[in-house]
Amino acid sequence: LNELVQAAYQQNLPVREAGLRVMQARAVRALVAGELFPQSQEMFGDYSRHQISGNALQGPAGLFSRNFDFWRTGFDAAWEFDFWGRFRRGVESANASLYASVANYDDILVSLIAEVARTYLDIRTFEQRLLVTRENVRLQKESLDIAAARFQFGAESQLDVSQAKALLRQTQATIPPVEAGLRQAKNALAILL
Repeated sequence: LNELVQAAYQQNLPVREAGLRVMQARAVRALVAGELFPQSQEMFGDYSRHQISGNALQGPAGLFSRNFDFWRTGFDAAWEFDFWGRFRRGVESANASLYASVANYDDILVSLIAEVARTYLDIRTFEQRLLVTRENVRLQKESLDIAAARFQFGAESQLDVSQAKALLRQTQATIPPVEAGLRQAKNALAILL
């Protein structure tokens, strides 16, 4: 039963689908929560080195250097103030969606495990009923043989033999419905897995 439950957990498509819905709800929640933070961020930097030509006019000798460096850095961010709580409500809604998806996943998982366990018990019940019924058929055949032998030697009437035959045929007639029930339960388990 444990192996069947594990196989159903790993292979059942509705459980996988519900698990993917949970992952999707988590991703949506992360996107919505991201709205609370700066929307566009930009960092930039620049460096250049310049040299003045020797032919250019210069001031008094040694006063200015012919080489100079130019550095430029900056940062830019845009952030929409959540004055009316639109982003906070979006996060709350995404959280609720996530919790609903998790609850749905748990519901499907519990239902699946319960159905696998119930079907497994049905299979075992049908197998036991089949064993008991076949054993009853064997015992009733022996009873019929005894009744027929006793009738042959005059110890019993034809009625006893007829009753033993009827009881045997009646018990044999119960085997096909039990076998059909067993096949149906196995097919149901195969569908669950």
